[in-house]
Amino acid sequence: MLSVTSKLLVAAIDLGTDGSGYGYSFRSDYEKDPMKVYTRTWNSGCLRSSKQPTCVLCDPAGHFDSFGHEAEDKYCRLSEDKEHYNWYFLRNFINMLSEKQVNMEFELTDEKGLKMPAIQVFSMAIRYLKDDLLDNFKSHLDLRENEFHWVLPVPATWSVSAKEFFREAAIKAGINGENLTIALEHDAAAVYCEALTSMGLSCGGLLDDKYMVIDLGGTIL
Repeated sequence: MLSVTSKLLVAAIDLGTDGSGYGYSFRSDYEKDPMKVYTRTWNSGCLRSSKQPTCVLCDPAGHFDSFGHEAEDKYCRLSEDKEHYNWYFLRNFINMLSEKQVNMEFELTDEKGLKMPAIQVFSMAIRYLKDDLLDNFKSHLDLRENEFHWVLPVPATWSVSAKEFFREAAIKAGINGENLTIALEHDAAAVYCEALTSMGLSCGGLLDDKYMVIDLGGTIL
C-alpha cells in the first residue's frame, strides 16, 4: 500500500444534509500551492452548483436509479404520472447519524413509508459521487484507484458508532478502507485557515493568527 503522502491524488466526498459534492487535489499541485483544489460543478437548468441535493431514488426492486437533481426530476415525473408509489425516494437521511447510537440494522423511511436499510442508502450515495469522480478522470487521465486517498468529513457531534457506520458505508461503496480517512469537519476547516495564515494570506479579508470556525450547514452553494 502506498503511504498517504505518496498518493497522486486526495479526494474528499462531502455528503451533506442538504447538498453533496466532492473536491480533489493532486500531489504535484499541492507541493506548489496547497490551496489549489478542484471541485465538480453540476448544471441544473440555468443553475450551476458545486453540490447536488442529497437524495437517492431507487426502483421498486430497491436498486439504485439516480442521485441529486436527476433523482428529484425523475421522481417528480413519476409522481405526476402516479407511478411513484413503489419507488424509494430518500432525502435528508444524513440527519439519522446525529443519533447517539447507530447500528448496521438501521432502516430509513421515505415520504411514503417505504423502508430501506440505511447502510444501503448511504453506500449508494457515496458510490455515486466516487464513481462520478473516477469517470471524469477516465477520459483524460490514467489513474488507478490505489493512487487515490479518500477523505470523508463528518460533524464532530457524531458518535463513534455513527463514524464507524459511515466508514462501513464507504467501504461498501467500493472504497478501500486502507485508503480512507474519516475527518472532523471543524478540524479540516481549521487546518485550511492555518494554511492560509502560514502562507501570509487572509481568512475572510483579515490577516491574523486568530480565527473562529463556524458551521453554517444546510445550504447548497
